[in-house]
Amino acid sequence: MSEDQQVYETLNLQEETPKLPSMLNTLTILTYIGCGISFLMGIYNYFTICASAEKLSNQEMPEMSGFVGDIMKSAIEMSVLSCDNRLVILVATLASTLICF
Repeated sequence: MSEDQQVYETLNLQEETPKLPSMLNTLTILTYIGCGISFLMGIYNYFTICASAEKLSNQEMPEMSGFVGDIMKSAIEMSVLSCDNRLVILVATLASTLICF
């Protein structure tokens, strides 16, 4: 047996490289679909967040006290802050989505 043939058999170069499992391919495709949806929702939210905040702040609500009242006040404040910072939220959403690709 020649030395080249022995090296060839030792390295076992005849075997094909193993294929990736189909589950991994499925997860990759679902990840890309999820990133695409996140990208589109980030753009959609940029244009609709102020309308949602306006509806929530203009809505007449009964006077609530205690824990529930605090939650509602916090939700209204959060929606107004989201409207004020919508460009920052858009950039953060798109940047984190693009990292996924």
